[in-house]
Amino acid sequence: MPLRQPATFDEFMRLQHVGAVNVSGADHSSWNGTWEVQPYKLTDDGLRVLGSAGWDHVIRYDEERVLRPLRQMFLQAGQLQDDATLLRYREALAVVYHENLHLLAGRGTEHADAEQDFRIAAVRALEEGVTESYGHETLDDYVDEFQLELVAPGIKNVVAFPAYERFTPAAETLAYELGGLDNADRLEMLRRMAIVNATGKWAVATGVIADRYGLGDPRFAQERGVAERRITNAMWQHFGKLPDLSGLGSHLIFSRSCAIGRKAFEEGRAVAGQYFARRVSFGGVASPGRATSGWGSYSARGGPPYSGTRRAGGPERRP
Repeated sequence: MPLRQPATFDEFMRLQHVGAVNVSGADHSSWNGTWEVQPYKLTDDGLRVLGSAGWDHVIRYDEERVLRPLRQMFLQAGQLQDDATLLRYREALAVVYHENLHLLAGRGTEHADAEQDFRIAAVRALEEGVTESYGHETLDDYVDEFQLELVAPGIKNVVAFPAYERFTPAAETLAYELGGLDNADRLEMLRRMAIVNATGKWAVATGVIADRYGLGDPRFAQERGVAERRITNAMWQHFGKLPDLSGLGSHLIFSRSCAIGRKAFEEGRAVAGQYFARRVSFGGVASPGRATSGWGSYSARGGPPYSGTRRAGGPERRP
């Protein structure tokens, strides 16, 4: 059941995390209830930071691009606005939703538990790619959760384009390929990764591959941990290249990012395949997944990742 429509900006800000938990089905949010104004800061590719989810579990938002439009939206609740105004509202909401998705965590874990791993380029890339992709595709659900169409009529009819063009195609491609191993669609795989912290996202991806290649077999109990680390490291080698795509044209970034996501999956699958081959030597087993022929080849499902429809020159990014 959707939340009650917030009557004021302050009420919405108090409940911002609940909407993200409800839409995603996450166990909980690590947000500590405090939000502040984001100090002026630029990303590594020179764009203005519009929001951040800190390791102190405080969320910070840009005053001009996020807080001011949302205050205006609630002050003028129910009034008809032009598309340009609705787009400012929607982009501000996208930042709020994005930062709250960052703070989702699995049972027994918190956002800050991933601080050390976040120093790894591949971990940062998947965290941002999954968060932005899932947030972009489910933003209307977040709007519905707060009944914000009543506050800003038509807000679901304007299009806000995703950011993080280096990371989202790779994350979506990886989710798409993982879904082929687990009878799940791409959005469901993005959701499973979105509801855990940055370390947990790689645990989800690795776990899908490991499980499908038989590493849950009791005979592999002692070496599963080592196998999963090898699978993860193989995929990290590729995702770690994504930050270096800065400076390329948008279409080239998209194609190379997709290729990196696919290559990461293939490398992780190849490592798991080595263990699968050993399992076969124990007496023969079924094929590791649908659309496969043995462990050495994989046919992806039809259809491109959502990022194929992105526009050139996306908006400013959010860390």
